[in-house]
Amino acid sequence: MTQIQPMLKRLAATLEELLKLAAIGWVRLVVNALPILLAIIRRRLPGLCRERLRRDSARKCMPVHAKVYRRPDPLIYSQTYLMAQGLAVTWDNPDIRIEQAGMPVSAHALQPDTEYTIIARVWNGATDAPAVHLPVRFTVFGFGIGTGGTVLGETHVNLGVKGSATCPAFASMAWRTPPNPGHYCIQALLVWADDANPLNNLGQTNTDVQPLNSPRARFNLMVGNPGRARRTIRLVADGYRLPARARCPDKPDDDPASRRRQMLARHGMARHPVPEGWQVDIEPVELTLAGGEERPVLVTLTAPTDDFTGRATVNVNGFAYGHADEHEDGTPIGGVTLHAEGHGHG
Repeated sequence: MTQIQPMLKRLAATLEELLKLAAIGWVRLVVNALPILLAIIRRRLPGLCRERLRRDSARKCMPVHAKVYRRPDPLIYSQTYLMAQGLAVTWDNPDIRIEQAGMPVSAHALQPDTEYTIIARVWNGATDAPAVHLPVRFTVFGFGIGTGGTVLGETHVNLGVKGSATCPAFASMAWRTPPNPGHYCIQALLVWADDANPLNNLGQTNTDVQPLNSPRARFNLMVGNPGRARRTIRLVADGYRLPARARCPDKPDDDPASRRRQMLARHGMARHPVPEGWQVDIEPVELTLAGGEERPVLVTLTAPTDDFTGRATVNVNGFAYGHADEHEDGTPIGGVTLHAEGHGHG
């Protein structure tokens, strides 16, 4: 027993020395490794923080359901949009008119250097989203198709939802005609960034009236290429006029394909030829123009008889071909509505 106790004391002392050495070794290891650990932490910490913030943000975000988020659909009678759907149009725009002293005046009989007011009627296709302080931009063009214009200015309207007391809204802009007489095209553009359908925001009124002269009426206009690339512009005539408004059905047709068939049956381009007996000559009927280039075109309407009485209406529409994107061939670029008047004088 006396011999075992000293052995246990020596064993305990040895273990104590080993523990001290191990502790010193661990301390040295940590001290030596500390710069490496700090460098790793410095590299990884920003990424870890960003990931944590991302996860926290994702947990805090509330997704907006489509049934909650609503967008307005400001619109105007837009010829280029309707033509792209295969529908015939008139350039005597029902949503744009010109007034003087509060009275409507004819857009083709404007006096030079005279003050007028342009009024655009603006609609909303949405029943649950108004367009507050909607910008409406007015531009004036020379009489023609695809030509350049001058911006008159911009005004604003508060457009209510479809069916409300503030739909349609009316935007007005004062305009003094140039000192030289001429015919002009008025364009109204609705500027709304979050639009449910931004393609129906541009409308134009572009008309001219000429008397028949044994038995022809001649119209001079400019045709331009509004694009940048060289394109061929083809001019196509038809006799479309706005029909009387159809009565709203008792039960709306909810089938888009059925509604489209009905629209094409009533307003399709192929269903509205030039008025019977009339002859339309366009010289030239096709032009190849560089970007921004414009050339004169002569359109002659010939009545069926020398003593024609009344008014005939012909639309001349421009389509651009040969664009860099082949899918845009046949792109509508504009048009004019021409009225020939006869008084039976022979």
